[in-house]
This record gives sequence, C-alpha cells and structure tokens, in this order.
Amino acid sequence: MRKKSKQQNHSKYRYTTINCFFKTCIDNVSIVLEYENKIVGTIKGFGIPGGLPWHLTDEVYIPVNCNGEFHWILAIVVLKERCIKVYDSMSSYRTNGKLCSEIQKLSTLLPKYIKSSGFFDQKDQTNWPVLESYQGKNKSHPFEVRRVTGFLSDGLQVPSYGISSETLRMRLLHSYGIMGF
Repeated sequence: MRKKSKQQNHSKYRYTTINCFFKTCIDNVSIVLEYENKIVGTIKGFGIPGGLPWHLTDEVYIPVNCNGEFHWILAIVVLKERCIKVYDSMSSYRTNGKLCSEIQKLSTLLPKYIKSSGFFDQKDQTNWPVLESYQGKNKSHPFEVRRVTGFLSDGLQVPSYGISSETLRMRLLHSYGIMGF
C-alpha cells in the first residue's frame, strides 16, 4: 500500500487502515442481526415451536434463567398492561429481592423488538394506542416490571385444582409400560 501510495498522486489516492478486530465486529453484527430477525419472527408467530402471533394474545409466558445460575423464573409479558410480571419461587432467599439482570434486559429490549415487528400496526383484536397503559408513552419506553409474590416464596401451597399426583403417576407408568420403556 505504501508503494502504491507513493506512485499515486496523493490528492487523488486516499486510503486508511483498520485494526484486525474490524472483521470480528462485522461477524458479531451479522450474528446479532440474525438473532434479532429470529426474535421478530417469534413475535410474529413464526419459528419452531410456532406459537400465536403476539398481537393475537394477551399474555406471553417466558422462562428466564437468572444470570446463568441453576434457577429459573417465569416472566409473563402482559401486553395490554405494558408490564412484565415476574414469578420467582426463591425471591425470599435472594439478597434484597433484586431482580436478575435478564429481566431488566427484557423490559428494555422487548419494546424495540415489538416495535420493529410491526406489532402496533396489527389491529385484529386490540387498538393499542387507546389503552391507558400505552397513552403518553413512547413505543420504545421500557415495560414496567412487577414482582408477583404470595405462593412458593411465602410458603403457601400452589392450588392443584383437583389434580391427583398419584393418578397422574399411575397413568404415566401405564403408558410407559405399553410403550416398552
């Protein structure tokens, strides 16, 4: 390049160099774009396993792993209320009951993906701009996060609605016996 630069008239030939990490950054951006396209596809109801498009639902259930630990929480995105309800069975054991960083990321990034998916343009069931929780807010404003307490974290029993664990266990054993497991 130096030789070529010396041979050329400097006013016409311009060049620059970049460090070796540029290609890595480009590769990472393409990976990020691929993930963003997958997220938008999931919101639209595409992907495996396929679900309903989000504009046809009221709530979206998302299992979330907390900071790479062996602990999962349930985040329920309530679209009409513009909030994320967090169910954490071990909240009483955590220091200060802090939410994991994954929920904070979700509340911040989710509006961006919802907006880029064309979610607000769909008016099949809900006219989003007229809902109280959406009025006066930018579409990219983070979702409100609400912690739901009162069951496992407080030592209360989860209602089973008449499900007998013994009957369920026997049905599974019978099915496995028939299938030859």
